[in-house]
Amino acid sequence: MPNPALLTANSEGTPTRVWQQSPLLGAGIRLRVLRLLQINVSLLRDFNYRPGTSPYPSPWRFRLGFSL
Repeated sequence: MPNPALLTANSEGTPTRVWQQSPLLGAGIRLRVLRLLQINVSLLRDFNYRPGTSPYPSPWRFRLGFSL
């Protein structure tokens, strides 16, 4: 179910979506696990974070990814 804080009602009372940009800036590290596998770990900060409006509970994002 979508976050109700991100929906607004139009004149008919139908909810409409509100698009929100999230510029992220942070740092990361790439760790080699096997000869062909790498793990990417990043910590990013959302500079447009607004409590109560943002779909995330914190301005910080933790991302984990894999590369071949």
